[in-house]
Amino acid sequence: MTSTLEYLLGDLSDQKRIELALDLFLKVSTEESFEATQSFIDILAELYHTDCDLSSVTDQIFLYCIDRLNDETSTLKDVISLYSQIPDLSTRITGFVKEITVVYLQNSSLSLLPSFKPFLSFLNIHQEQKPEISKELVIRYLTFAYDVLLQNSDDRSKTRYFAEMDELFLVLQGDTEFDIASCASKCIGLRINQYTESVSLTELIWNCIFGLVESPFDTHHGLGFILWLRWTTNCDVLNNEYFQDLIKHEKYWVLLQVGLVGKSYDQRKYSIHIISRTVQNIKDSFETEIMKWDTANKNSYLEEWKRYATLVDIVAIDTSINQTEAAVDDLLKLLNPKSLIHISWGTCLVSTGLNASQDSVRKYIAQVVMSLTHDNLVIFRDSSKFLVETYFPYVMQAYHFITMPIKSNEYTCRHFEKLTSFIEGILKVLVDQDVDKMASSIFDLLLKQRYSFDPARISVANGVKRGVEGRRALTSATLDKLSQLFYVATETKLREETMIIIFFKIMVSGRLDTGLLPWIESFAPFAIQHAETFKLVFDEMKAIIESQLDEFDSIDLIIKAEIGSGSIKNSTLVVYSEFHYSIKKQIPIFLQNLDSTKSNTFLLLSDAILSDLTYSQKLYNDDILKELIKQSTKSAFESSIINENLVTFGINLLSLMNLADTSLKNSLYALFTPSIVNTLWNHIQSQIFEINDDIQNIIAVELKLLVLVATRSLSAITFTFEDFFNFFQVSFMKPYKSMTRTGHLIRDEQIGESFSLLSIFLKASYPKDFDIESYLGLVYKHFVAASGYSRKRICECFHKVIYLADLTENIETLADTLSGMWDALISDRLIASERSLHFGYIELILNRKILDLTSKSEAFAKVIENILNSIIIQAFARRSILPFIAKHLFDYQTVSIESKSSLFFKCEWIARIIVVLFTFLQIDDHSFKLETIMGKIYHEYTGVNIYLNTHGLGEEASRAYAIGMVARLDVNIPSHCFFSKYLFNFIVSSEIYHIFVPKKRTDGNEERVRIQCYEILSLLTPFIKLEEVDSVFVILEPAIMNEPSPLVRSFIEWILTYLIFMYPSKRSFIMDNLSEPNDSPRFIGSIQRIGVLLAKELVGKEKEDYLCEIIKSIIPFCTSNRVGVRHTSLGMACGLATDLEELNFDENLELKALGEVLRHVYKYAFRGDADKQFRSGSNLLWSISQDFTLVGVCGGVLNRISDREVFFIDEETFTECFSYETSLSFKVPIGVKDISVWKKKYNPIQKRNISGSAENLNIDESSPLQTKSGAWNSVMELQSERGSQINRGKLVVIASLVDKPPNLGGICRLCDVLGAELLTLNDITVTKHPSFRSVAVTADCWMPMEEVKIKNIIPFMIQKKKEGYTLIGLEQTDKSVELNSDLKFPEKSVILLGTESEGIPGPLLAELDFCVEIKQVGVIRSMNIQTATAVIVHAYSSQHC
Repeated sequence: MTSTLEYLLGDLSDQKRIELALDLFLKVSTEESFEATQSFIDILAELYHTDCDLSSVTDQIFLYCIDRLNDETSTLKDVISLYSQIPDLSTRITGFVKEITVVYLQNSSLSLLPSFKPFLSFLNIHQEQKPEISKELVIRYLTFAYDVLLQNSDDRSKTRYFAEMDELFLVLQGDTEFDIASCASKCIGLRINQYTESVSLTELIWNCIFGLVESPFDTHHGLGFILWLRWTTNCDVLNNEYFQDLIKHEKYWVLLQVGLVGKSYDQRKYSIHIISRTVQNIKDSFETEIMKWDTANKNSYLEEWKRYATLVDIVAIDTSINQTEAAVDDLLKLLNPKSLIHISWGTCLVSTGLNASQDSVRKYIAQVVMSLTHDNLVIFRDSSKFLVETYFPYVMQAYHFITMPIKSNEYTCRHFEKLTSFIEGILKVLVDQDVDKMASSIFDLLLKQRYSFDPARISVANGVKRGVEGRRALTSATLDKLSQLFYVATETKLREETMIIIFFKIMVSGRLDTGLLPWIESFAPFAIQHAETFKLVFDEMKAIIESQLDEFDSIDLIIKAEIGSGSIKNSTLVVYSEFHYSIKKQIPIFLQNLDSTKSNTFLLLSDAILSDLTYSQKLYNDDILKELIKQSTKSAFESSIINENLVTFGINLLSLMNLADTSLKNSLYALFTPSIVNTLWNHIQSQIFEINDDIQNIIAVELKLLVLVATRSLSAITFTFEDFFNFFQVSFMKPYKSMTRTGHLIRDEQIGESFSLLSIFLKASYPKDFDIESYLGLVYKHFVAASGYSRKRICECFHKVIYLADLTENIETLADTLSGMWDALISDRLIASERSLHFGYIELILNRKILDLTSKSEAFAKVIENILNSIIIQAFARRSILPFIAKHLFDYQTVSIESKSSLFFKCEWIARIIVVLFTFLQIDDHSFKLETIMGKIYHEYTGVNIYLNTHGLGEEASRAYAIGMVARLDVNIPSHCFFSKYLFNFIVSSEIYHIFVPKKRTDGNEERVRIQCYEILSLLTPFIKLEEVDSVFVILEPAIMNEPSPLVRSFIEWILTYLIFMYPSKRSFIMDNLSEPNDSPRFIGSIQRIGVLLAKELVGKEKEDYLCEIIKSIIPFCTSNRVGVRHTSLGMACGLATDLEELNFDENLELKALGEVLRHVYKYAFRGDADKQFRSGSNLLWSISQDFTLVGVCGGVLNRISDREVFFIDEETFTECFSYETSLSFKVPIGVKDISVWKKKYNPIQKRNISGSAENLNIDESSPLQTKSGAWNSVMELQSERGSQINRGKLVVIASLVDKPPNLGGICRLCDVLGAELLTLNDITVTKHPSFRSVAVTADCWMPMEEVKIKNIIPFMIQKKKEGYTLIGLEQTDKSVELNSDLKFPEKSVILLGTESEGIPGPLLAELDFCVEIKQVGVIRSMNIQTATAVIVHAYSSQHC
């Protein structure tokens, strides 16, 4: 109290003091300005320091404060001031706040976490029905409490009454109304010292911490770790008995691991700080399952935990790939059995690394784990959860599986093999019990990820197979999970069979702990379904059974007793019988006692015969069984004619009729007497329009049976072609009404079988008056409306008609029909499961008669060409289509050559298709290429080339066949010359391939197409006649200068050299261009190489004279001041020097002298480093004649002379496509790949070597690790809001003109690091952009940011100007101030950044106080915006932060 005010108040009576107090309170309650209100409160507070009783005034103030608290529209500044300054008011308001909070908890206990509800009883709070308290009101009261605590944080006496609410604050954190929980947490933060001093609260605090961390909600997790960190940071934990006892419990450490692997950056950071604080304050030795501490070895433990904290910092907090790579040795020491830290902490670290913000860190951490050696893999014995929940799901993602070419259509995938080897290694170091547990977990994962990337699942399964091989370690429970995996679908048949063979191999590792029969039952259905694959592992499985013959002998009796009950599936009985006959060489007892009249007997026996297993035919050729089969078949057939049983037995019956010609098959066909055939035919005719799916299904089966009968003998059919054709036209012109989806499928089968029957009739006797136009209309109508099944039958029928009919008069209709059929196919986007249909259609349009017709009609040829071009486009990501087309065209050419027909060579469209096939680029997708790797696994386990069986030859076969058609052209046959000339002119004049004017000069795919075009042109060079040479030179000479690719130029040089060699009159081209050289180093280099290539082809005196000329022309260029010219010339000189070593020119003194010069050039050229950096000498050269082979032209030469991997067709591909006899027809030999020539392929800088060997690591030695956040040595302080602990300056950075997310991310990060107060953005949502987040890391969580639209920059700057800020622009102007040590920034500064390209616009410049520019001394007159911002913000920060 000031002396004046004390004097004045002292003279007043008590009544006057009360009146004054009331008057002051009235002013407080009515004054709008808080500054004035505060002055009244100050005087009012002085009155309370007198001896006057002001309790009546206090009552009114209390009511006023409560009204203000309850009024959500009013500010609480005056209430907080009154609370802090008026005696007795604080305790009354605190009590009221507590009462409101208790009432809220009584009404809303259901909103608490279950683990928090018992705390209410502890606090004597019982659920009662009280007046409802809104969530918003509770938040307002808690916010008030927080503000009071914050304002009086330095004076405990003013906040001591909140001790009554400490327990309530703790409990409220468990509220699922997260705003309330967060408010309570903020209040605890300001009273944390009181919490740590209170012994009575300790147990409640820790119960709350654990309850929050174990909550299913992320918000609670964060609040739990915040409270945990606050308590351990502010408490003397070293001397706290409760804490020292707590850390000896497993739960303490388990929950910290939960925080470490959490997705929240904050939680990871909190957790590692808590861990660091904890381990540095452990008093006694203890050991739990995941944590051990030995005080006798305290320093070693501390050192290891210190490094662990640093590793977490590097990998999970301030993520950095460079630091992570530098820390690899420490990572490996942590993942080592000898580490003092339990492996679970290592897996936590790896988990955080796999969720790091930088993809490079995630990939590197995964590599580190996968690089662990065999001895170290034992650490994963108890870490299956980590592997299947974290590690495997990450490494199984598709983008890891990158392929590299080995040869044509063969690839390798390093990640695939490493993943397989990693799983194999883990399983091999485990004992059987642990192997079973790990395998079971992996199978659970594969079931969970059943729709994930096929190659990843195959890699994992293959690792299990290799890991359990030779061991009987898997229990029946684990094999049951494996049997479920048999049902999981894959994208292709090859992948399915590869997966199945792996699963069968794993089955061999079963313990058979529940018996042989359940074991057989677990895979029996798949053994029948994949019979060919099962037969390849049959002997391995038989060996398992032979090891338990005693049990096997008893199974037959068990089956005999239960066979009638249906408890044992037919598939199990079939596979069991297979094993039984293979081992015992006799029929199982149960088979001999089957009742032939029972329907299941037929199904069982037919299933067995149709299973196509190894011993099935031998077994069922037994006389007794054979008779039983015939009887049961007859019984089943007779009981199923024209009724629903026909559908039940139909599939097996039809399949039996398709068997090889056996007595069983004969007996089946004998059942189809004329009477039966008539019965079937009459039933079909009478019921075809019935709207009943069951009846229509019977008709579909009946039609299939008639087709089979007719196929065997048309004489068995009792109706005529005319009868059937009329029925066909009438019955299927319109689909029956109210057709269901099932009905559509059935009708589709009926139409398909009808076309099959039609083709049988036509093949047997083609009617002379057959109306082909009507037939084509019928084909078009049904093909367009049908689906895959009938479309395939239509194609087969159409194919036969084409052979039988004369289509010359129907070309136009034929073209329309074929086009319509293709349009129908393409509308369904070529469904993968209809592959055979697609091939059937392609085979149809590439029928020889169709191809012959194209030479007679240009319009028809154009239709076929358009269809083929469309098919080729569809083959972008589909296998086998391109080789299929190319092979058919190649075969057509073969027929033409052998029959000496010119039809093939008259088809200009075929020439165009050849170029399309040879240059078409299929999908460059790793998943597409991984198919060959899957096939190699199957081949490894079975010896069967499943890729060839499934897809045929590799995709490169299409290019081999295409270039093969060119290689067979004969210069001595006029039709061949015509074809080659058209092909050559088409390529050089085509706007499609633009080989002379590239659209994108640096586009790799476009370059590859140009190379392939020139490969064709090279093979056509021998067809160029002398009178055509000049026109070719006119085309190719400019191409040398314009072609950006040295690989493409090599072919231009090859063609020109070949022509000069063939026509010596053109040699002046070389000397003329070298004597008066072009300015282009590229052109000079090409001419020199043409000259040297020609020299390699000449012989005798002609060669010596030419060498003298070319050497004298090249040597002067070796001294050129142009690097490109000089290097090329030296390379050619060295090549000539190598060539001269093989010649004897003692008689030619001039050449001898020149040779001596070349030897010196060669000697000194190779003394330097040029040969290590560039390809030189003979490595740049080839023979235009000896290398003129298919292998040489199709990439062999380019791979030899280039540093790059060039797409090629190797010798193996050619020999797979062409027999020896076929290759003899080639005018260009296949050739061989020259692998002896030196090749310096690009070798990228290797990453730091990762070695997980314990022998290579010194556990006791460590290298320094860089870290930024310093979790080990620093104390992490938490305030009420993120980042408030940072001493930020008064700097506002306006980045609203910057629009690129990566730049904004970098600016955000550096502004946070350097302590800027605020960053503005044009669009705040950019902070969610992946490019922003990857650069900002987590700075956006801490850096205050505000959205200021470009149009609002000027108003924003004007407002800041009013607040006392100086407006500064980062821009180069004529009045800019140079940024140097003399420039002093005002404390309150705004820095405006310009756009990346144009800087700060004029209207904004006009508003600035001054501009700053960064001194530049280089040529470039601008910096990257991030860099420039870093420079100026750092300059400010160094002065004010």
